[in-house]
Amino acid sequence: MSDYDYSDDGEDINYGSDAEMDQGGEDDVKIQLENTFYEAEDARNSDPAKSLQLFEQVISLAQDAPDSVRWQWKALEQVVLLRARLNKEPAAIVQAFSELLGHMNNVTPNEVNDTINNILDALSGLSQQTNLDAMYELALQKLKSSNHERLWFNANLKRGKAFLARGEYDRLEAVVRELRESSSANNDINKGTYLLEVYALEIAMYGAKRDTKKLRETYSKTQALSAAIQDPRIMGGIHETGGKMYMEEGRWQEAYDEFYAGFRHMQEAGELRAKQCLKLVVLANMLAVSKINPFDSREARVYQADDEIKCMLALRTAFENSDIKEFERVLKDPKAGISNDPFISRFTAALLRNIRLATLQNIVKPYNRIRLAYLGKEVGVSADEAEELLVQLILDGKIEGRIDQQLGLLDLSAGSRATSTTRKYAALESWTKSTRSVINDLNAGVLAVFPQPETKGMFGDMGA
Repeated sequence: MSDYDYSDDGEDINYGSDAEMDQGGEDDVKIQLENTFYEAEDARNSDPAKSLQLFEQVISLAQDAPDSVRWQWKALEQVVLLRARLNKEPAAIVQAFSELLGHMNNVTPNEVNDTINNILDALSGLSQQTNLDAMYELALQKLKSSNHERLWFNANLKRGKAFLARGEYDRLEAVVRELRESSSANNDINKGTYLLEVYALEIAMYGAKRDTKKLRETYSKTQALSAAIQDPRIMGGIHETGGKMYMEEGRWQEAYDEFYAGFRHMQEAGELRAKQCLKLVVLANMLAVSKINPFDSREARVYQADDEIKCMLALRTAFENSDIKEFERVLKDPKAGISNDPFISRFTAALLRNIRLATLQNIVKPYNRIRLAYLGKEVGVSADEAEELLVQLILDGKIEGRIDQQLGLLDLSAGSRATSTTRKYAALESWTKSTRSVINDLNAGVLAVFPQPETKGMFGDMGA
């Protein structure tokens, strides 16, 4: 058929070629596809149900439009997210995710990485455990068969963190073994970084299980790797966990050093957990009775306007001034978030003991003799507790005196002469320390064989 026809009056009429007409139809589909996609995006927050319908239309239109894989990919991502958000049937969510993964080879690795991480993170936030587990299985299987090794590693690492958060340690151990084997077999130049990430997950697991022996062993392995690898995102979490390990052992200065290193790494990496780690820095700083002000550093000063950090600053100031009333007020202040923090709250008793010791040391300076009941009232404890604190000060050489139990007095006029009462307390202190050491060793042995099945560990969560 000719591209031209003739009218009755002999004039030429150009109807266009078939190819041109087809091209015009394809252009119309592309325009409709793009318009529908942007309309769906606009409705995503205001009307998610309508947005879902429109994104499904985009997928249907994309089948008739060439070069529309990326539109289909982006639309499928939103369909998965919206179905999950609207509590659609789990099978429908998994089906859409499976369809999405079928287009993996038609988009870039970066697009695959961003989309899969976005979906898994979003579903983790919605706590749809059944859907999440099924989708992890699908993603891991597809990534491994498509030779997306790094993406497979990242997804499996994320899966391990989900098991850690849920306290599913048996499943987590299986993931750790798989990741460790993959890292050891990998000849990539980033092999050390992969292994360090596995160690970070592993020490979080041992911390949660209270397996101190394995925690220390794994933590030691990270030190050899960290000298050559300085990924701040990974090192921040490792140093934070190391600080918590030292806190459990009462090694306050080492804990402070680790927390501070962790904070600096997190701050460098732009991690949201940097603020929480800074709170731990201040906590360890007070327990170590350190004269170093952590807020002298430029990195820490950035957070001084934050309400929670302001409260930690006020707490440290009260601690330095031995102002026990202000110290207790800040501890109870809901803005500080201290009483609600499971890890920090475990050490508030030690903080209170330290400030009471410092307060007692200051109070008794001008006296020769002073009643235990008065001292107890000043620091908010009973006379018996005040006596125990004073014994500690005498044993540590912070004050020189003796305790008259019959009269309920602290006698400071005796100077450094040791009385039978002081010697008795010294012997009891030595015996208590020895007994505590034996008990701790026994507990460590029992816990190594029979770890406690707790869903929340002493070290809390590391982040996605």
